Amino acid sequence: MTDWDVVFDDVFVPDTAVQRGTDPAGPPVWDAAQERIFAWFAVSVASVYLGIARAAARFAYDHVGGRTVTGASLPMARQPAQVTSAAEIELALRPAEAMVSDVLTRRADGELLAPADIQALKHTAVTAAAVAVDRCVRMVGGHGIFRRLPLERYYRDVRAGQFHPPSTDVALETIGKAALGIDLAAEPRWPSD
Repeated sequence: MTDWDVVFDDVFVPDTAVQRGTDPAGPPVWDAAQERIFAWFAVSVASVYLGIARAAARFAYDHVGGRTVTGASLPMARQPAQVTSAAEIELALRPAEAMVSDVLTRRADGELLAPADIQALKHTAVTAAAVAVDRCVRMVGGHGIFRRLPLERYYRDVRAGQFHPPSTDVALETIGKAALGIDLAAEPRWPSD
């Protein structure tokens, strides 16, 4: 035990405050209370990392729109590679942003989302955000990773999305099992033959 540990002794916890589905011998439980916690978390995580990516995109678009390289008469934004990069950023972010909107609409309509839907949202959003920010750095160039530009912080911060649960491997397993109609709790998880 450390100075940071908190220990509760002789504390009553009502049944309504106990997380369902934690009994290893019992079946997993997926109900409105479970779904609400995970949906809230996934939407929050997705929104944070897509927000970071949008900030990076705004910076990159402004940067190449206002910078002219030596010998050129037009800003960098007019170069075909920059136009393509902006398109690739949009093609990464727009579907993920639409997915957040879709999940919020479905929940507002009272739908109970499946674990695969929630994990797909988190995985898609953080992956798209990282891809978009990587492209932003390529647009701006090497000086984009120096601390004097905010892109360095966006590039670093967007990478933290992969560490929020569920991990990529767990998300892919859940999404794949749902697509194939395999019970998420099916044992053994992997065939032995």
